Amino acid sequence: MRQVKNKIPKQVEAAFDQQACASEGWANKLRLWLAVTFGGAAAWSWLNASPAVYIYLTLAALWLIASIAIGYRLKREFSASMVAKTTGIDLTIINLGLLLCWWTGLFATHAAEIFFCYSPVLAMTAMRYRVSLVVKAGIYAAAFYTIIASLAVGFPFVRLVMLIAMTVVTALVAWKPKSLLIDAVTDAAQEAYDLGAKEKETELASAIQEGILPREIPPTPGLWVVAKHEAGLVTGGDYYNVFETAHGPLVVVGDLGGEGIAATIAVAHLHTTLSRIVLRESSLARILEELNAALWQQSHGARQFTCVLAQWEGEELHYVNAGHLPTIQLSKREQTRLPVTSAPVGAQEQAAFTPSTVTFQARDLLLVYTDGLYAELTADRDQGVEEVSRVTDQFSHAEVNTLCYRVFDCSKPTKETPKDDRTLVVIRRQPAAGEKADREAPTGAAA
Repeated sequence: MRQVKNKIPKQVEAAFDQQACASEGWANKLRLWLAVTFGGAAAWSWLNASPAVYIYLTLAALWLIASIAIGYRLKREFSASMVAKTTGIDLTIINLGLLLCWWTGLFATHAAEIFFCYSPVLAMTAMRYRVSLVVKAGIYAAAFYTIIASLAVGFPFVRLVMLIAMTVVTALVAWKPKSLLIDAVTDAAQEAYDLGAKEKETELASAIQEGILPREIPPTPGLWVVAKHEAGLVTGGDYYNVFETAHGPLVVVGDLGGEGIAATIAVAHLHTTLSRIVLRESSLARILEELNAALWQQSHGARQFTCVLAQWEGEELHYVNAGHLPTIQLSKREQTRLPVTSAPVGAQEQAAFTPSTVTFQARDLLLVYTDGLYAELTADRDQGVEEVSRVTDQFSHAEVNTLCYRVFDCSKPTKETPKDDRTLVVIRRQPAAGEKADREAPTGAAA
């Protein structure tokens, strides 16, 4: 990227050299216009018997010759170095006109008309976007006019100041577009580089997530579990999994936060740590206490894991909501939000996580989600929770897969890749032995 940035000024300079050559066509039209103007002035002076007729005729002839000669040269190869020469020719013609005015003694009465020719010539010089050329042209014009005017009528203070001001303004006009273009091209190149790097990082983060998060949730005793996940462009801290423990299936859904590949790698470490803990612990409180100790040791509170851990024992749901969003319990009769029960994992060095228990009958549903689910609709947490609840009610009579996919899709208004990870896990408790069989298929999938 550094090499590209170093090349940009040279490339912009080359582009402006081409612009300088292209602008020569307009400069030649200006020469032709000045030839016609001074030709008309010569005719008017002839009719009025003015002694300036020969000055005007000379200038008209010089502008016409320059226009024809340079126009012929333009039909062939015209290099950027020729622009300085043609500008010098233009200024020399004006200076010759002033010299003729002084020679004939008409400087006081007719020099002003020729002096005004500096303005369009300097303006045309600015169109070449070469500051050095404008400055040299301004110095050449100012120096010659000061000398000839001083010899003819005295030091031309006012006109000299005007000429200097004209040079400064045209120099700024020539310099600013080049400066802005270099900045714009540099910024665009940097953004393109950053975007490419971000895309590569996103692809790598998605690949790591695919290796961590289950593509398909296998049949889980006593539960139907369906999950849907979409990786975000910016953040990659969402996590979900189902573990087998001595107390039955353990569902974990959470958000570690963070951005980019660093967040995804942190989730990978969290998954490894959690998998080791679950192998030796089945108590929700002990699992979270050990995970809290591990996270605190790694980041001392800088990285926190908001999560929901849930286990079922008969008609009882044991869960801990560690600083996560309220989960939704959906029964045939009503929708209930299960609140937060503790601080996030890793927020404090010493933390207590006490499970809560609620009645969870057969066919009841539990929806656990991350804030990315509604982030495309609203940035407000409360409004987001309300929107998820509303969509859940709308599809509450659907089977598990349909409910999961409908809630997931309806919580995102566009098809563009979201900035934040989006995760939704829907769990339905299967009827136990002796309970009436449900008609739903006994499997779920993660997408």
